[in-house]
Amino acid sequence: MALETGWGFSLSINGSQDYVHSALDASLERLGTDYIDLYYAHYPDPKVDIEETVGAMAKGVDAGKIRYLGLSNVTAEQVRRGHAVHPITAVQYEYSLWRREAERELLPTLRELGISLAAWSPLGTGFLTGTIDRLEQGIFAIIIPASWARISAPIETVSHRFSRLQTN
Repeated sequence: MALETGWGFSLSINGSQDYVHSALDASLERLGTDYIDLYYAHYPDPKVDIEETVGAMAKGVDAGKIRYLGLSNVTAEQVRRGHAVHPITAVQYEYSLWRREAERELLPTLRELGISLAAWSPLGTGFLTGTIDRLEQGIFAIIIPASWARISAPIETVSHRFSRLQTN
């Protein structure tokens, strides 16, 4: 069994060396283990260079606390810069039938560097399952309600059409 975890999804994003080290130690303690197989930085800190964050994560590898490094929600450029500091094993990114922008730059970069993609939300946060008939039922309607007024009708139309395809 492989153990995968990460940090960076809280009320504030912090990619500083000190925080990376304290988050790693806290994860190890909470999980009751000596090492983590795949450790992700879930969001790049806009105030900290990705090289600094990956460098701090690499110290965890050197200390035997982490086996492999992962990044989430990063650009192709950030992957290249982070990978130059220490090999990145996986990148987690939203990828589904309706979120395909990763195909333009990110996926070609990952292929070139031999990095795996861990697609999150491959069913469009539930909308492509055919079980959501109103946009208000989706998780992002709760998180970003102001945006939904302008995009809800097209999304509900796509969701309805998709659910009809599933029943045919």
